[in-house]
Amino acid sequence: MELRNPEYLAGILAFALLLFLLNKSSRRGYYFSGSLAVKKAGIFLRALSATPMLAYLLIAILLLLALAAPFTVQTRTEVVIEGKIIVPCIDVSGSMDEFVADGRTKLIVVKDILKEFSETRSDSDALGLTAFSGGGEGWGAGIIQRPTLSKEVFNVAATKVYSQIFGSNTSIGEGIFISVLAVNEMDWHAGLQKESDNSEIEFNIRRLWAAANSLDLPELGSPSPTAKTQDDFIISEAVRLTPPAKSKNRIIILFSDGDSNTGLDPIKSIWLAERLGIKVYYIEVLTAPSPPEAEEEVVAEDGLWVNHSPVRPPRVIVKLLPAARLIAQAGVGNDYSNVAEAHRPLVAAIKRTGGEYFSSNNYDDVRKFFLEISRLEKDLMTPEVKYDVSESYIFFVMLACGFFLLLVFVEVLINL
Repeated sequence: MELRNPEYLAGILAFALLLFLLNKSSRRGYYFSGSLAVKKAGIFLRALSATPMLAYLLIAILLLLALAAPFTVQTRTEVVIEGKIIVPCIDVSGSMDEFVADGRTKLIVVKDILKEFSETRSDSDALGLTAFSGGGEGWGAGIIQRPTLSKEVFNVAATKVYSQIFGSNTSIGEGIFISVLAVNEMDWHAGLQKESDNSEIEFNIRRLWAAANSLDLPELGSPSPTAKTQDDFIISEAVRLTPPAKSKNRIIILFSDGDSNTGLDPIKSIWLAERLGIKVYYIEVLTAPSPPEAEEEVVAEDGLWVNHSPVRPPRVIVKLLPAARLIAQAGVGNDYSNVAEAHRPLVAAIKRTGGEYFSSNNYDDVRKFFLEISRLEKDLMTPEVKYDVSESYIFFVMLACGFFLLLVFVEVLINL
């Protein structure tokens, strides 16, 4: 047992001394009559006459102990599971309508992989989904589903994605930027509203996009001589409003079947993700269309085209590049020597986030990449010591009340 106010115990000594002095003083006044009465009284009455003095002393001691605020502490260890916030960001450009060898379009293959990926995650993980293409109105990308703990909601959201939803081009930078918003935007708005006590205020997303677009990153091969340094504030504000405890658990997995050809520079979006503590994994499939004479008739299983175009587009069959290009295998001494020179700044930017760059010419490898990422990004299981504090002062108060009732009873008996 511990005491919060041990200094109150000094009052016990003072009170005991006071009782002693009072008792000594009372004996002086009634010495002869008191002595004679005690001699004539029986043992029971003599013990009874001493009870009030002892009861007063015990009541005082118990109340002083209660004021000292005694408490006991019990410790226990609990395992706390920290889930991940994972946002796959998938390419829905026009090329995703092409068929692969098993008769499915590339987009359908990726949807099936996403469903399998979701099943590998624990119930403590939140899964979101974004998509990008480019060339349409708006950002060229969009949030399909904000992070949710429901795998069912995530899988339903994936079925709603169709190709060219945001245009026909490939805007990888916009996709990463939108994915950053998917994991952080609500926190930014909530933080500003709490600070300003204004439920209407919102973080300036367009200003953040403009600031990211004007970044000067010569070390990553993306210089911008006309960078708007005055917009550094909005990036710092985004970092300030991002909960540090959550940032380490936030992940973006980007999938694309080609290079970015419009919109925000991917390196700048990845740099922004790094500043916010978000890890980025990048999966790329390198393919090329086959020549007309090598085409074969391939029919989708449902007979429908995922872009819902009223006019059926010409059949295109994907020809895989001749040599396997498994550029990176996470967890095994990564070798990027085969990466094209133009891609090396992109790989460097990804590595700075703590993520990995994967490249192949095979959609079976895409599945392996997603499962490898799932293996790497396990839930954090952290043992935490919990302290249970039990207050004990009420016990001493109840004892004091009991002795007080005893004192009243004794006084009644003496005066009978």
